[in-house]
Amino acid sequence: ITDRGSVNAAVATTESELGPVHVLVNNAGWDIFKPFTKTDPGEWDRLIAINLILLALGMFLEVFSVMLLMVPILIPLLVPLGIDPIHFGVVIVINMEIALLTPPVGLNLFVIANISKTPLAEVVRGTMPFVLLMLGLLILLTYVPQVSLWLPRFLMGGPG
Repeated sequence: ITDRGSVNAAVATTESELGPVHVLVNNAGWDIFKPFTKTDPGEWDRLIAINLILLALGMFLEVFSVMLLMVPILIPLLVPLGIDPIHFGVVIVINMEIALLTPPVGLNLFVIANISKTPLAEVVRGTMPFVLLMLGLLILLTYVPQVSLWLPRFLMGGPG
């Protein structure tokens, strides 16, 4: 998919197929924030909540399973929140990369331990600085979408 029309058609199809799920997640799911804020959460508050959900699921499920479960539910939320689908795709990829390096299911940890013949605990300690750096990158990408969008906009000729 390279043009906006195709992306919009895909989002509209997903939204029409998952209408009840969209209504449930978009309206009732965010009521948990109301005791903590004076207003409804904004798009960035919701993005950080989505990041936390993806990170938590990624710690216990395989990456493909998390994406298969969550992407169809989350894609319809992008349009009402005004979040660019490309930006959201980059955020999901970074979330899943972090998930591959976090126990207990971090598959890359087991691969590194097996190839290097190193105990898993030592591998986990060795990768933690990189996980922290990736969490910093995730925060940057979540709150400054221009970082992930400048190259696609440059190549596709969109507004910079």
